[in-house]
Amino acid sequence: MLFPEIYKPHPEKTHCVILDRMWTYEELKRTLVFVLKREGFYDDLDYFDTSTSVRYSDCSVGIPKGLGRIVAYAVEGSNEGHYIHVDFQGKNCPETAFLGKTFLGWEHALKVSNVLSNVINSPLEQYSFEAPVEGA
Repeated sequence: MLFPEIYKPHPEKTHCVILDRMWTYEELKRTLVFVLKREGFYDDLDYFDTSTSVRYSDCSVGIPKGLGRIVAYAVEGSNEGHYIHVDFQGKNCPETAFLGKTFLGWEHALKVSNVLSNVINSPLEQYSFEAPVEGA
């Protein structure tokens, strides 16, 4: 399961790790956008962006520790379309980090949230942050 923490080897203890830093919202967004593009879903979305609470903060700083697990799911919009949420499920309440929207129906929204869920539940080493993703 993806947790927004990056660890490094402990300098004094063999087979132990210590927290190096937290992922940034930008790193997480680039990863999610990269996979959505690779799987052919990104252009089908009306939008996929940071939520309002994240958008107005500094996306280059680390994600605050303690926000909890990252989850992805689809919901029906209140007036039209379907939304894809990427949320942190913490102790207090969920915090939406990223939000996408599609008008291609419920099944499509579920496919997109499934792709994002697979990213969230895979080893991070397979994703590279070297090249910026256009539109991210």
